[in-house]
Amino acid sequence: MEEEARKLLEEGIRKKLISPGKAELPTFATGTKVVFHYRTSRCDGKVLDDSRKMGNHSKPMELILGKKFKLAVWERVVVTMRPGEVSEFTCDTKHTALYPLVSQSLRNISAGKDPLEGQRHCCGIAQIHSHHSLGHKDLDELQANPQPLVFTIELLEALPPGSFQLDVWAMNDKEKLELVPQIHEEGNVLFKQGRVNEAMEKYYNGIACLKNLQMKEHPGDEAWLKLDHMITPLLLNYCQCKLLQGQYYEVIEHCSSLLFKYDDNVKALYKRAKAHAAVWNEREARADFAKVLELEPSLEPSIAKELRIMEEKIRIKDKEEKDRYKGLFRAPSATAMTRFVNDVACLLAKLTEAWAILEEKAGVWEDIDEAKEKDYRLTPKASEKKVKKGKTSQVVDGLSTAGMTKDQERDKIQKFCEISKRSLEKAKDELRNRQKEREDEQDRQRVEITEFKQKLKNVLSEQHNATAEMKMEGVATAMLVQNRNMEVELGLRRDSHSLNANQREKEQHTQNSFRELQLKHQVELMDLASSYDRRIKGESTNLKLQNCGNTPPPVVWTETEEKYLKNLQSVLEAEGKQRQTEIKKLDEEMKTQMVTLEEEHGRAHREAEEYYSAVQRKLLEDQKLLKRELAEATMVQTQAGRELAAAEQENRRLREAVQKAEHKLIQAQEQAEQSRKEKARMKVRNVRGRQVEKELRDQKVEHELLLQCCWELERERDKLLRTQTYTILELEHKKVSELKKTVQKREAQLYAVLSTANLDPTTAANATQKLQDILDSKDATIKALQRELSSAGPT
Repeated sequence: MEEEARKLLEEGIRKKLISPGKAELPTFATGTKVVFHYRTSRCDGKVLDDSRKMGNHSKPMELILGKKFKLAVWERVVVTMRPGEVSEFTCDTKHTALYPLVSQSLRNISAGKDPLEGQRHCCGIAQIHSHHSLGHKDLDELQANPQPLVFTIELLEALPPGSFQLDVWAMNDKEKLELVPQIHEEGNVLFKQGRVNEAMEKYYNGIACLKNLQMKEHPGDEAWLKLDHMITPLLLNYCQCKLLQGQYYEVIEHCSSLLFKYDDNVKALYKRAKAHAAVWNEREARADFAKVLELEPSLEPSIAKELRIMEEKIRIKDKEEKDRYKGLFRAPSATAMTRFVNDVACLLAKLTEAWAILEEKAGVWEDIDEAKEKDYRLTPKASEKKVKKGKTSQVVDGLSTAGMTKDQERDKIQKFCEISKRSLEKAKDELRNRQKEREDEQDRQRVEITEFKQKLKNVLSEQHNATAEMKMEGVATAMLVQNRNMEVELGLRRDSHSLNANQREKEQHTQNSFRELQLKHQVELMDLASSYDRRIKGESTNLKLQNCGNTPPPVVWTETEEKYLKNLQSVLEAEGKQRQTEIKKLDEEMKTQMVTLEEEHGRAHREAEEYYSAVQRKLLEDQKLLKRELAEATMVQTQAGRELAAAEQENRRLREAVQKAEHKLIQAQEQAEQSRKEKARMKVRNVRGRQVEKELRDQKVEHELLLQCCWELERERDKLLRTQTYTILELEHKKVSELKKTVQKREAQLYAVLSTANLDPTTAANATQKLQDILDSKDATIKALQRELSSAGPT
């Protein structure tokens, strides 16, 4: 931890631990998602932002490492924290220069606005004028006077890559391509559930992903065509959602773009035909329906139904327009037609007065002449026609009132009346002509209004198409510009790092050169000193040898020593001066080079900052523009959500009412079914009762008949029994008589045999006895039969 704090301090970041975390320090790999609360304040303690209070709700900041967030210092500091840790980081100005822009975006997001609101493409001068304020006074002051800031961060959790769902903007191309089928399926599920807005958003996200990938391919290539085929079903589903929302011109635009590439797409033709029918483009709708019928004849019932609905709607619309514009062309009160009608009314009034005067008194002709003269003055054309009639009229007109007879006056008045009638008929004809002209003018104006409304619809459609196209282009351009700006920013950062590295290398090279020169001078000085020391030692040795010989040393040795000493001193001074001179020269060269390098680096840094600020301003323009569009879309979505909520509430109320009605209906049906079953059972019982009664009656009748039959049978039986008894008796008598005859015959035969036979008397007596016994038994039998017959006889 101390080593990490020292590294942060070297980078201009001072960390102060407020509350240590309980978990272990995680491994912050690229793509890790960190969730944290932050509070930004100045060094004087004034709080600028607090994620717990921003937008009246507490929502933590989510950051994905390695995605080049604008405020890079946040990525740098969170990787030093444990989950649950609270720390305070005081960052230098170089780390907080972009914080006003980041804070503006975060504040707009928390307020439900578009983070790119107010951004648009314009020239540099326009950007200078349009970006003089960020919309917040504290951020304007911070942008005008950059200063160190204090970030108090509480790290909530760190999610490793793969354990969370990435946002679309944070995905690479492969992940986006794999996500599109999932988005498509989710949109279909939402659409089946009736959540059209959410399904439309899913389809739009899928289209945006594929469009972003398609921009990286060359149009017409195999990959581009493959992506375009994947876009087609998503765009058709998106059009279906728009069709349900009533945004018909967008449906026409998107389907037309699809049909421009695939002219045989039945679904696109069918949806565009329904959209044309909804905006009263009858001719285009019929043409699309005809082409759909040609490509897919099985859709004929659906197309016929749609055409009937369209015709019914057009009929109702025409009727409403006729009722609406029926009294539109009323003539003003001061027109020539009104004056003409007033003149005709005055003429009729005068004629009525003249006829009244004629009927009052036949002798008051002066009043009639005055009325006639007034009428002539009111209708000069009639008087001129009267003059042209002939000589008789001229003579009559030439006579005075006193010289006229009564018949002449009557004829004059009749002619005057005839002229007045003709004038009236002419006035009526002219009135009818004017009325006809007025109706024709109304028809022409109605046709012009219809044409103007059609032109207005076409203009609105073109404007809507152009707006939608510009929005799509704006989104695509914004994404492209954002990608380019990110690449440019990366290049600038790489250039800055390379410039810093070059500067450090040059400084290191200069220091190494200076050290080498110093070492070289020191070595040379040491060599000179050692050489002079050796020479001095040699001279001193010679002097000692001479002294040992007891000869006085010559003066030349002292001079030599002085000479060598002087030479040594002069050489040392010269070397020192030369070294100082070279050191000064190197210092001046290094200072000059450093100044030049600093100027070059400063100039390059200023150019990079200017370019980067221009890029940032352009990004801000794009962000404000997209933010405004997002705000509009959010407002529309909010309104639609409110309407949907009201509709859902109404739907729930109606559903509850329907459920109650269905429950009551079920109960009523059950009661009706029970009553029906009871009635059926009663009917069955009645039928069975009637059948039983009928069967009982039949049984009674049958019983009576059987009783009668039984009585008859009993009588017949009694009769037959009596007859049978008599018959049996007769038969028995016959049998008895026959037996008697047979016995008598047998007795006679026996007697004859016995009389004629010569038998032993004993044998004969035995035989006779046996025969007598047999006869006795037979007689007994006959008597018994006779008794039975006598007892069975009639009583």
